[in-house]
Amino acid sequence: MEQMIDSTSVVHDAAALRGRMEAEGYLYFNRLIDADRTIVVKKDIMSLLREHHIIEDDGAEDPLWSGGPRPTETEYMAVYDRIVRLESFQQLARSGQILAVMEALCEESVQVWEQQLIRIVYPDPDAAAPQGIGAH
Repeated sequence: MEQMIDSTSVVHDAAALRGRMEAEGYLYFNRLIDADRTIVVKKDIMSLLREHHIIEDDGAEDPLWSGGPRPTETEYMAVYDRIVRLESFQQLARSGQILAVMEALCEESVQVWEQQLIRIVYPDPDAAAPQGIGAH
């Protein structure tokens, strides 16, 4: 498996970003966004998952599924709605670093889509292989 090419060194070079995107079909950045910002979002999401008894309320830094039943559609949507409305989550989507890269690629101003989406995949102990969300 090939290692992805890190574009962090050319993040402020719009022509280089466009050239790499054209040549490679992707851009990978090691820590484009300050890690502390993403940790805040993670903690906010985990707080909601604990509140809804989806992960253990053990204070651990990494989530541990509670082992409970899969949520109903109503329960799933209640959690989903609260997560996408988190201010920390919303602000991450509007990160200046992300916008700068997108504007460099598009060569014009971009508008952040108002509907930020998430994917929540619950563990399935009966599955033969881990679940995922496929390419998108």
